[in-house]
Amino acid sequence: MAATAQLQNTLLSQLQSELDIIDAEARILHDALTDEELRRSAPGGGWTIGQVFEHLIVSNSLYYERMERALATRRPAGSSKWRPTLFGRMLANSLSPQSTRRLPAPRVFRPAPEPRAQVIQAFLESQERFRTLARAADGLDLNRIRVTSPVSPLFRLNFGDALRIIVVHEQRHFQQIRRILGN
Repeated sequence: MAATAQLQNTLLSQLQSELDIIDAEARILHDALTDEELRRSAPGGGWTIGQVFEHLIVSNSLYYERMERALATRRPAGSSKWRPTLFGRMLANSLSPQSTRRLPAPRVFRPAPEPRAQVIQAFLESQERFRTLARAADGLDLNRIRVTSPVSPLFRLNFGDALRIIVVHEQRHFQQIRRILGN
């Protein structure tokens, strides 16, 4: 595990700490689960554990691509306190682990029937892109950097929204994995 860099922005620091918790749980699962267990789905059906990890890799990657482009094109400095947009707040709340509403994944985020080999390791490696983005955004105005949603270019988020959505989405799916495992 890479040492967590100290970030000046409170939101970025908080999200990185939450990401560290997710990564620790993923490492435990990586060491504990067999290939057969990765193919396990909930008793009522749905995605397998491996497909959940694949879904996270795919959805995060689509956000990361847009976020990297946003940082490359416009980097407004500033220390404004992050404020979620209305759409960002609504999306984060709907994806939160506390939300009991079932949400079908948009087509662009759906995993393949079979996840890639070493899917948990690939997930952990993809988490480094989040850390790289957080370091690059530290010291910038997270409210002014705009990111389009991978689902529709009509939906725009600020950079802080996008980072927050990634973390709450991962937390929600880790809760799903715990349910599948019966924990």
